[in-house]
Amino acid sequence: MNIKEHNIDKKQGSALIKKEVLGEREILKRESGKPYCRDLFFNISHSGDFVLLAVSDFEIGIDIEKIRDVDLKISDRCFEEKVSTKEEFFSMWTKKESIIKYLGKTIISMKNINVKDYGKLLKTSDFFDGYAFCICSEDKFEIEYIKIPPSL
Repeated sequence: MNIKEHNIDKKQGSALIKKEVLGEREILKRESGKPYCRDLFFNISHSGDFVLLAVSDFEIGIDIEKIRDVDLKISDRCFEEKVSTKEEFFSMWTKKESIIKYLGKTIISMKNINVKDYGKLLKTSDFFDGYAFCICSEDKFEIEYIKIPPSL
């Protein structure tokens, strides 16, 4: 993966990366609101200094979260699984959110998602230092991302 640095904010970064990767393809929306193109599937996520776009021939969900202080009591409302550190919290959050985005569901269904049911579809990475990151996909995928300068 190559990091592309741009002097733009996250919204501009999302638009730029969609244009670079998706080109002039028409972006459609499912009933659930999940966007897709006729000839490929994609999903976008941003947090902290990064905007990521995952592209595949199959359904795909992606999430990245900057690891930061969090009240771990929130996990009782979001997860059946127990977490005891902020790193575990954001690792579980990105797994569940990537599954939710893969399925085209809403965040309300997070607690009902059993990560073990999707284990073979989940790919995590420690490539992004200080971030939790996960992709949920049936097959091969490509990731394009840009790094947003922290000042924006």
